[in-house]
Amino acid sequence: MLQPEDPFYIDKVLAGDSSAFAVLVERHKNNVFNICVKILRNKEEAEEVAQDTFLQVYEKLNSFKKEAKFSTWLFRIAFNKSISQQRKNKAKPLDMEAYFYETYTEDEWIDSLNLESTEERERKLKCTIAKLEPEQQLLLQLYYDKDMSVSEVAKIMNLTESNVKVKIHRARQRLFKLMQPITPSKTA
Repeated sequence: MLQPEDPFYIDKVLAGDSSAFAVLVERHKNNVFNICVKILRNKEEAEEVAQDTFLQVYEKLNSFKKEAKFSTWLFRIAFNKSISQQRKNKAKPLDMEAYFYETYTEDEWIDSLNLESTEERERKLKCTIAKLEPEQQLLLQLYYDKDMSVSEVAKIMNLTESNVKVKIHRARQRLFKLMQPITPSKTA
């Protein structure tokens, strides 16, 4: 049985049925949390910002203009709240490269790129994506994992569509470069 779309529940909440908001939270909580954790890189802090996001959405639901999808509006709020929290923390980016060199030898890293197991390739890709800047990770997640359009990603991240295209292209280039085997340079 198909559940009604978001606007149905939004209308119920605006009509006074606050319990309908729980459906919206349940439907979108994982995506909101993923956006927060990609930016903040701290699970506990991301959970708190995600909760704050839903609280703000509930309080401001009457200001939602149905020109865009509810999820786009919601994810934009989560993105902005996460960026604000990150600025407050002045957190340094996690040094994933140090983690990989502590965990794997260079030979293990190179050899693992050629593994035949699909699961292993996916794991390696996820580990490599983790080496990207948080903004690049989020762009790739929204565009590829969440199957959002360039326009939706632009609205969420407050960028122009052409800027989103350029940033996605650069993220893919960086990912490709990170996935390449490390070869010793030849000296003449």
